[in-house]
Amino acid sequence: MTFRRTAAAFIRRDWLIATSYRVNFILSLGTMIAALFFMAFISEFVGDVAADMLKGYDGSYFAFLVLGVGVLSFLDTALTQASRRIREGQVLGTLEALLATRTGLPTILICLPLYAFLETSVRFVLYLVLGIAFFEMNVSSGNVPAALLLFAAAIVAFASLGLVVAGLTIAFKRAEPIANLISGVSLFLGGVYYPLDVLPGWLHTLAYLLPITPALAGLRLALLSDTAGWSDILPELLALLAYIAVMLPVGIAFFRWSLRRAMRDGTLTQY
Repeated sequence: MTFRRTAAAFIRRDWLIATSYRVNFILSLGTMIAALFFMAFISEFVGDVAADMLKGYDGSYFAFLVLGVGVLSFLDTALTQASRRIREGQVLGTLEALLATRTGLPTILICLPLYAFLETSVRFVLYLVLGIAFFEMNVSSGNVPAALLLFAAAIVAFASLGLVVAGLTIAFKRAEPIANLISGVSLFLGGVYYPLDVLPGWLHTLAYLLPITPALAGLRLALLSDTAGWSDILPELLALLAYIAVMLPVGIAFFRWSLRRAMRDGTLTQY
């Protein structure tokens, strides 16, 4: 089976599961719209106060916040979805059967969280569309090619962390505390709700050990600044590429080690 057919099969399965819970499906859409109104409400209170700190991002706290929350949702998806699908496979008894098929391990790892990433992408695009249409969010001067390049690099960087969490799920059965810790630290240090300039200098440096920091800084410059060029965005892109160069091999190696260990010990299906 080709990668395209395999990916389509995984997406169709997850789509059928998601739409079978119709109330939850509708409520998630309502939650997204409510979140936009909440961000618009908050930006009315802090917009003037934060305007000076956001001059490099067109001075719009609402746009700053929308991008922060949107990118954080991709990080959360990367941290939780692969491990959640592995956990479900252990509970339902389908994980061992899946790994026994001819489908390669890289294909399985890509396809397990694929629907969740597509869902998060649709939600993020809706955030942008609704923000532009109803909340005067302005990205007309943005550098779209740079933003897409940064976005792709950010997804790969986030996925490398997701591989580590997925490996922990196989090796130790529970990885939620680690995922929550990474998400919480990223929320605090990554500049999701506020510019990094408000942090002390040493925390500013520490923040760049997390992939969300250069991802957010670069995307905000690319989409919100009308003066930032490729030379301004390049350091953030290079930081993401350096993170990928280190963490992606680590994530792959750790996941393979966890899988071999579980298969050797006969604990692959234990949960």
